[in-house]
Amino acid sequence: MNEQLINELKRQFNGYPVYLFGVKDVAKARLSAICCLEYQRKVSKFRSYIVHEDITKLSKKDIARLTSACDKQFTSLEDFQKNAINSLDREK
Repeated sequence: MNEQLINELKRQFNGYPVYLFGVKDVAKARLSAICCLEYQRKVSKFRSYIVHEDITKLSKKDIARLTSACDKQFTSLEDFQKNAINSLDREK
């Protein structure tokens, strides 16, 4: 992850936890969804991001679970690198 993006995450969510999950397969997708749901139960304010290695490797059911549980998904690492900063800017 580049330094500019890390600094933007720190600045944007000062005081709020940010959870960034890398998802490479079904097992990671399911674990990430469970984590996000647990954070929703225990942490009042936070943001969760999913960065997929390749979203097309997941079933529709797994994608739906993640969509319901997390705040934002990026379909690939390239998508994240290209669009994450703009996405953060819209949340200001």
